Amino acid sequence: MLVVCLLTALLITGCASQQDEGEEGPVQMQFDVNRELLGDSVRVAASNIGFSPPKNWQPLPDNVFEEAFRHITRFDAEDDIFSITPVYIFLHQQNGSALVVSEIITENSDAFTGESIHAFRSRVSDRFENQDIQEADFLKEDIHIYQYIIQKEDTVNFKLLFQNRDNKIFQFDYVVPHAVYLSESKAIESSIGSIHLY
Repeated sequence: MLVVCLLTALLITGCASQQDEGEEGPVQMQFDVNRELLGDSVRVAASNIGFSPPKNWQPLPDNVFEEAFRHITRFDAEDDIFSITPVYIFLHQQNGSALVVSEIITENSDAFTGESIHAFRSRVSDRFENQDIQEADFLKEDIHIYQYIIQKEDTVNFKLLFQNRDNKIFQFDYVVPHAVYLSESKAIESSIGSIHLY
């Protein structure tokens, strides 16, 4: 049940130092990637996306993943604009931090700009009403990432949204209890910095 409760709190992200400040459009972000803080490299099947989760964030066993998958998709069932399909879920068993990697399905993934970004922003605002939400977009190398940071009473939620080379939309959700945020922040930055496209 701890896993399910954590996964209902999915929210949005970004951290790292900024480059080329003052230029128009999204800026390049540079991430401090410490490989000693990361787990094994993962390649998302058929998506040409690679990343490493934070160290000690382990993939859920299949039976627990299936339970979380059903819960997330049921929680999302009433959304008529976006549907979420979890692909990977990682959990730090000791401190409750989680990473959920999902594919987002829309009616027209190729048009994930303008109107659909506005719709996604509205979706986040509606789901996390009265929460502190910060948003921005930036470039990580050749990936245009939309980020949201959502502060709740007991967790910090980081959400990254971007397209792969086939215009499929992916969402990375890092959910971290406030009590361990400082100790996990460098590992999360390293994990975000490890995201790349093949």
